[in-house]
Amino acid sequence: MIKWFLVLPPAAQVTIISAVVSALIAILVAFVNPFASARLEKLKAELTADVEHIKADLAKEAAIDDARRSYEFEAKKRLYSEVEPLIFQLFEAAEGSYYRVGSLVRTHRQGHLGPEGGSWLARDGYYLRSTIYRLFLPIAIFRLLQRSATFVDIELDENIRTRYFLLKISYYALTDDFVFAALEPNLTYSPNVPDWKEKVQQNPGMYCRQGLVIGHLDRLIDALIVDERDAQRPMNYGEFEALYRENEGFQKDLAEAANLFHGFDFEGRPVLARALLAIAYAMRLLLLTYSRTPSPDELVAALEAFCHSNEAKSDLDWGSSSYGLGYRSVVNYVEERISWIASEDYDIK
Repeated sequence: MIKWFLVLPPAAQVTIISAVVSALIAILVAFVNPFASARLEKLKAELTADVEHIKADLAKEAAIDDARRSYEFEAKKRLYSEVEPLIFQLFEAAEGSYYRVGSLVRTHRQGHLGPEGGSWLARDGYYLRSTIYRLFLPIAIFRLLQRSATFVDIELDENIRTRYFLLKISYYALTDDFVFAALEPNLTYSPNVPDWKEKVQQNPGMYCRQGLVIGHLDRLIDALIVDERDAQRPMNYGEFEALYRENEGFQKDLAEAANLFHGFDFEGRPVLARALLAIAYAMRLLLLTYSRTPSPDELVAALEAFCHSNEAKSDLDWGSSSYGLGYRSVVNYVEERISWIASEDYDIK
């Protein structure tokens, strides 16, 4: 049968072969095409659904971003309207707190501190009352910052976050008496023994309580806050003095702080001396934030430079070996807490 094909001219053979191939292809396409079309339609539907999902997700993310930006804008407006007035008062309070520690150091060097009758802190007079006011006023502002700002608010402004955590160092320093006692060189400190009232007369440095519990501290700083026309502010010293003299409830709120500093001197109460040194360092660093926004590393560098300066020695060295032996541990205490300022440590970002 194939002989007739072989005797055909080559051109005719090519024509026939092409025609047969074309016919086969047409038959194959006619057979396969319905299945391919169905597959293409299914794929098209799947791709369309995916595109719609992506568009929905993008719209949702855009809405979230818009809401976030709107919240942050309103939060910044509220933050600056409520917090900025406190920041102005804070620098005054921080300066007063730092220089009151310096005043205590100077008064100690002059021999006017201690439990004896000639001590400026041995009686309930102006120096004791003003010491309580100046040391605790920045912490009252810290409480107002807590009430005015959320964690998200603190993220929005790096400088406010830095100031917030420096104040937090001061807040906890007044409750960290056992932490300060454990710093090198260790101090023997046992204020919770049953017969402490008798033992404190022989060894106040060991048996006299040199810190506050959180409840007493919170009660004290809340007492320093005044409600005024649907707002709150720290009281001024005139208001503090008047309430201290006339209001028994106010006197009770401040009783633990009065006991803390009554008869204080740096040698007789070395644990409290370390806490005051930590507060002075934190206040000094807080004043640094007035003109710029230092990073945690810059704060550490500034503290290192300051604590080795003649100014630090003049202001804060109470003139005995206990300062030289203990100040380095207090610097380490503050520097460790400065590292907590980094927002990543609190999962803020």
